[in-house]
Amino acid sequence: MLFNNSADPILIIENGRFVECNQAAVDMLGYANKDVLLQSHPADTSPEYQPDGRSSREKANEILTNALDQPYQRFEWIHIKADGSTFPVEVSLTAIPGKDGMTLHTTWRDISERKQLEKELRHSQKMVALGKLAGGIAHDFNNLLTVILGNLELIEGASKRDESLHEFIQAALDAGLRGAELTKRLLAFSRHQVLAPKVTDVNELVREIEPLLKRSLGENIRIKTRLADNVWLTEIDPSQLENAVLNLAVNARDAMQGGGQLTIETSNISLDEDYAACEVRVTAGDYVLLIVSDTGTGIPKDILSQVFDPFFTTKKLGMGTGLGLSIVYGFVAQSKGHIKAYSEDGHGTTFKLYLPRTQSAIEDTGATSTGRAIIPTGHETILVVEDEVAVRQIAVALLSALGYRVLDAGTGAEALAILDDHEDINLVFSDIVMPGGMTGIELARHVHQNYPNLKVILTSGHTDTATFDSNFLQSGKAVLNKPYQKEELAQTVRDVLDQE
Repeated sequence: MLFNNSADPILIIENGRFVECNQAAVDMLGYANKDVLLQSHPADTSPEYQPDGRSSREKANEILTNALDQPYQRFEWIHIKADGSTFPVEVSLTAIPGKDGMTLHTTWRDISERKQLEKELRHSQKMVALGKLAGGIAHDFNNLLTVILGNLELIEGASKRDESLHEFIQAALDAGLRGAELTKRLLAFSRHQVLAPKVTDVNELVREIEPLLKRSLGENIRIKTRLADNVWLTEIDPSQLENAVLNLAVNARDAMQGGGQLTIETSNISLDEDYAACEVRVTAGDYVLLIVSDTGTGIPKDILSQVFDPFFTTKKLGMGTGLGLSIVYGFVAQSKGHIKAYSEDGHGTTFKLYLPRTQSAIEDTGATSTGRAIIPTGHETILVVEDEVAVRQIAVALLSALGYRVLDAGTGAEALAILDDHEDINLVFSDIVMPGGMTGIELARHVHQNYPNLKVILTSGHTDTATFDSNFLQSGKAVLNKPYQKEELAQTVRDVLDQE
């Protein structure tokens, strides 16, 4: 009874051939009945070639021969089902001597799910390692770009009469801004960007960006939307979600050179514990499902698992950085969501974005105007706190050029000493990452507790969630990402100073 009702397949081998099996073995291998299975040799149920180069029959015969010296063995094997598909198993083999020779008792366990989880875990670990590397590089590079762009803007302001010099400076500024865009992508992939999450209606967001998608994709690609009614709200950074959809759409366009259809769908979905157990870093719960699919050339099966890797691309040399899908992956993961890719070579590709549901309501912030006629200036006193000397100098120079009185400090401790000696400071402009035992966030907390009327702006080229309090950053605090330009700096400072 135990033999026949075991959930694991059990097969008995004598003289190198199957002589008995239970129903679980028949079901697992997909044979019509027990008799058909028992007519096969153990090696016949395995692919012809194993990783070490020997045929499956040679390997099987070696295992059977060694059973006398190794009465108990456990090893992994690949098996073929009756329909020709393969799957990995873990085999437990026990040799039992008898009057008529050796009887081998084998138990097989399908380990397909375990192998898939191991593969996903390795991929996840690789992405984390690469993300740390990319985030560190982006942080240092953003500091350099802040200095380069700031100095160029100061030079540009002093040389407007020389038209030829102005053109050279503008070309350098444009190159610096392209470098800044690249570091933003690195930070997005590495999940180290500062997000500004808001309660978002994904349906409304898709409707708003549809005209932009039409302009970006061209006339030979149709856009079809299937937006479900009563879709739940999600709390994510809407601008980053727009970028994610645009990235997916541009990739789809490149895969549909002769034209085709891009479909965007939304719906509500609940992921249960069973699903979460089969996916790395997925939490069971309610999600807003955003699906972006195309009718393009598809992605070959052998490279589908690599599409989220940074710098991986199937495009020709010089066409793209290979960061498009990796920054989508990073944004979704940083937003506590989940993304899956499905594709068949020649049959299009589908990306599914699972965005966590929120019970919060959308805030009515009122209409705002983004038009800026002039760069705002001021006369208030600002304390700049930055450990990088060159970055601190350029921040002081830019703010001074805007009319502000500027004091500066290299550490949080120096900043506290200056605050104690000066009662006329109106704003603290502090880097987040600083040595000396006090980060910019800790300095900001101290300021809010001891100087409640003093405004704070935090700035960084890197946001490591292990170091920074994401709740603090996402609770309405002003954060200015490096590298910043003079106009962006001026407007952020003015906005914060003018807050009630």
